[in-house]
Amino acid sequence: MREQEQTSIHLLLAATASAFSVILVLVTLAMSWELWVIPLIVTGCFIIWWFHIGRDGSEILYENICTGLMLIEFFFFGVHRDVLFEIPVVACILLLIFSLRDRKKLLYMTAGLYILELLYHFFILHTISFEM
Repeated sequence: MREQEQTSIHLLLAATASAFSVILVLVTLAMSWELWVIPLIVTGCFIIWWFHIGRDGSEILYENICTGLMLIEFFFFGVHRDVLFEIPVVACILLLIFSLRDRKKLLYMTAGLYILELLYHFFILHTISFEM
């Protein structure tokens, strides 16, 4: 891949991960969730931009770091009792983002995390029940 193409794809990934992170930080602050996650999210964004600006690492490593951060944030978002009905919206946004990269494995990982979050709500939080 040409360097200019790779740089523009990396910029798109960094901007997408950063935007998703900012939204999650704002939701975390507004909902008074675990505030210890905010420094972890900021650190993840800093690492992404460090790799982007410094052009360090391989393309696969960079993509995996960006994707890993967004998937971890998605899981953190989904394990709260208050967001049961917002999980599909966030999952669809992530599926759209990952489909732009044309990576079938990422689509399966996102769908798997969605199912894992639904099971978490059913078995642990009991927000999904047979009475619904």
